[in-house]
Amino acid sequence: METEYDIVIIGAGPGGYVAAIRAAQLGLKACIVEKDKPGGVCLNVGCIPSKSLIHQAGLVAGAEALRALGAQVDLSGLDYCKAFTASRKAADRLSKGVQFLLKKNKVDYRAGTARFASARDLLIDGADTVRAKAFIIATGSRPRTLAGFDFDERTVLSSTGALMLESVPKRAVILGAGAIGMELGYVWNAFGTKLTIVEAMDRVLPLEDAEAAAVVRKAFEARGVQFITGAMATGYDDGHRIRTPAGRSRQHRPVIGQGSLANRAVAGTIQLASRIAHRHTGSRGDTSLD
Repeated sequence: METEYDIVIIGAGPGGYVAAIRAAQLGLKACIVEKDKPGGVCLNVGCIPSKSLIHQAGLVAGAEALRALGAQVDLSGLDYCKAFTASRKAADRLSKGVQFLLKKNKVDYRAGTARFASARDLLIDGADTVRAKAFIIATGSRPRTLAGFDFDERTVLSSTGALMLESVPKRAVILGAGAIGMELGYVWNAFGTKLTIVEAMDRVLPLEDAEAAAVVRKAFEARGVQFITGAMATGYDDGHRIRTPAGRSRQHRPVIGQGSLANRAVAGTIQLASRIAHRHTGSRGDTSLD
């Protein structure tokens, strides 16, 4: 069955669903296609659940300050699973909110994986076909792998896998001291993980102000987090010992591999657009419109 629209948006993340709603408000017949949940990476497995966990980790970390004021604070029943559950509830609630907004603005929502069949036709899950005068590719991002650290989501975790853990590891190495790595480090450290963070650049938070980054590092170190900077991790052995060119290593489990050692992401458009539609992607996932 084929349905025709003025515009079809592929991907229901912050870029996609906002574009779909605005198109509908301007009088266009709009459709949005999403293979996962509405809201994209940020809402479901990124910004929203991580900020929920950071808030709760802050409450735990603040216990020491309360003790300094004479309060008796008992953390003996602390349960990370409850913090995880709260983070998922926050993400699910907002995802349902996005779906409501799409429905309210009369945007057709299609669940499934999209692929171009022609320059104007989109195949959803290899079955349903939708036709449109225009398309917006808003397929977002995914965790970027690091050579020597392929994700298995058991020993080597992506940032997504780390956010979906229902308990924190006793020991861990985080590869990358950018925003995502430091956020995860803050949460896991607060809940008791013995942590080492490895960064290829010569300081933590290399894209942020150097003085501010130094303050953050000092605060982490005061809480027992260890750092190895200026070292590119090259792999790990059967004992989960991280290897670096300088020979420095840490034996922890699990390993967190994310970003370009780091925490970057590549556009998730690879192989989405076919040659028929004259859309190609580069080695970094960038979309060419030539």
